[in-house]
Amino acid sequence: MQILVINAGSSSVKFSVFEEGEQTFKSSLDKLEDIAAAIEQIPDILAKNGFAHPQAVAHRVAHGGDVFKDACLIDDAVLSSIEANIPLAPLHNPPNLAGIRIAQQCWPDVPQVAVFD
Repeated sequence: MQILVINAGSSSVKFSVFEEGEQTFKSSLDKLEDIAAAIEQIPDILAKNGFAHPQAVAHRVAHGGDVFKDACLIDDAVLSSIEANIPLAPLHNPPNLAGIRIAQQCWPDVPQVAVFD
């Protein structure tokens, strides 16, 4: 099982692939002005390195407010909560949301999980 882990920050995007608990690929895109455009490159970068279609995607999310402390499957309510908590993490939650939304577009049939700091 391939699990893609995305950490979309304010100026960089770090991502890794894990298979059977082992990290098999790691990359980052740094000093970015357009986080969304960088995230959109991830599927091509993965394909060029021999990774096809992840079976799950995990997203690091800076702040889940008082509601989210543990990892959870992402649905509309989770997205709304992350968005509502932008004032608590104004530099991090917006790119975290961008990473989630783009990954949902790239892999709509794949479970997406939020992991909160």
